[in-house]
Amino acid sequence: MAENFSLYIHFPYCEKKCPYCDFNSHVTTRPLQAEAFFNAYRQELDWLKQHTNYKNIGSIFFGGGTPSLMPTDLCGKILEHASQLWQIADGTEITLESNPSSTEIEKLRAFQQAGINRLSLGVQSFNDDKLQFLGRVHDAKTALKALDAVQKIFASSFSFDMIYASKGETLPEWQADLQQAMAFAPQHLSCYQLTIEPHTHFYKLAQAGKLSLPENADFMIHTIDYLHAHGLPAYEISNHAKLGSECQHNLNYWRYGDYAGIGPGAHGRITINDTDGRHSRHHSQTIKSPDLWLKTLSEKADAFTQYHPLSSFDNALEKLLMGLRLAEGVALTQQEFQQLIDIEKLQQEQLLIQHMVQDDRHHL
Repeated sequence: MAENFSLYIHFPYCEKKCPYCDFNSHVTTRPLQAEAFFNAYRQELDWLKQHTNYKNIGSIFFGGGTPSLMPTDLCGKILEHASQLWQIADGTEITLESNPSSTEIEKLRAFQQAGINRLSLGVQSFNDDKLQFLGRVHDAKTALKALDAVQKIFASSFSFDMIYASKGETLPEWQADLQQAMAFAPQHLSCYQLTIEPHTHFYKLAQAGKLSLPENADFMIHTIDYLHAHGLPAYEISNHAKLGSECQHNLNYWRYGDYAGIGPGAHGRITINDTDGRHSRHHSQTIKSPDLWLKTLSEKADAFTQYHPLSSFDNALEKLLMGLRLAEGVALTQQEFQQLIDIEKLQQEQLLIQHMVQDDRHHL
């Protein structure tokens, strides 16, 4: 039974919805109900404490949305309440996501004083045309200014995101973006291929034949080779870091450790105390709508839309799929391996197709 878990806090609001984004993010002009949000977050934390036997929080991550838009005292109150329920050792990684347009040096200092010790900045590009296409609020000048501020406050404890294979982008243009990124001597860099996800504006354009993206293989190969040569090897599909600077929170996901998600639309994999005295791993997901999430938690103890135990097969399969993202690979127990070689089960889940050839042998 796990004694440690990672905590994810979802803040659902953004200044603008990016056309490629399929995350649970919302744009609103209303003032934030900070006290109501804190009460709801606190209630979810209290529920978690009541139904689990966790002793320690191994990492904390404020994601979104754009968490840097939240009041810094709300961030501090959440961390303070979590520390009253579980042990949070000195030096525990506590990350906050920010966009360049909401990154001001005084606010960064306030977040640091509230307990944030690592910042993840959504830069995406240093090319103004590309940023405009991606629907970003900031321009290249704002991104450079934000990174300068982040360096001053968080020194080497920061990461930033970049996107490649955008519409019309050439490999030399992406190379220039990477060179500019490395000028900030990051310890960690996340480089994502632009993908067209369902239910996004870009998806609608692509379906109408109005958007196509370049082949990305050369972009990915160059990214891996270039960053490895500059001391940031790929430790995961899209994440690169100097040795010892890997994101501990995300590593816990990919190594299939326990994690709890609170806030609108957050997911979790948590080990629950069952009524018969045993423990079982559960999948959880909360209500996506911020308003409905707040209303539900004002009326009952949780705001789950999904909450169910995971079978041994589910656990083994998820562990394999998550672990395959990592350069270090995945280690399965004998029991987990046995679960995954159940051919009939894999076929039922439509994860394996048998092809019958003329000599009646099965080719998998």
